[in-house]
Amino acid sequence: MKPIEQNICAQEPASLYRRIGGAAGVERLVERIYHWMQQLPEASDVLAMHHPDLTEVKARLRAFLSGWLGGPDLFRPAYGEPRMRRRHFAFEIDTAARDAWMACLCRAVDETVAEPALADELKSVFQAMADHLRNVRSPRDQQPLSGCGCGNPHGGHATRSPGP
Repeated sequence: MKPIEQNICAQEPASLYRRIGGAAGVERLVERIYHWMQQLPEASDVLAMHHPDLTEVKARLRAFLSGWLGGPDLFRPAYGEPRMRRRHFAFEIDTAARDAWMACLCRAVDETVAEPALADELKSVFQAMADHLRNVRSPRDQQPLSGCGCGNPHGGHATRSPGP
């Protein structure tokens, strides 16, 4: 007698995009990031790097995060290749700017992501991206500037844990 074959497929782990709730989760996260950027005094310099009308800025971040977190690629069709580091060269991003942006992001994640392990994972991949976007050194900088393509949460690159 022939054994019954089971059709067992190994399921891929759910993307960060799906785990935070898809488009609605990205929307909530982006709204809260910019809420905190407008509220936190330490984020005032980062907010000043943005256009006063945040409508387009938020749309671009939502589109980028959709694909970057493993969901639909909405950024490339609308804006071209992401090349986030190149797109941020016009702004002086040092450790203080990175930390201010991360303060906004961490508060937003804490408010919008209920699962602690997922919140930690998101903060870790965002920290890697924020480190990658630093493009000027200030006297306080301890870490070298990043030139690698790290920070893609589903692209197999190693990420660093948050710095001090």
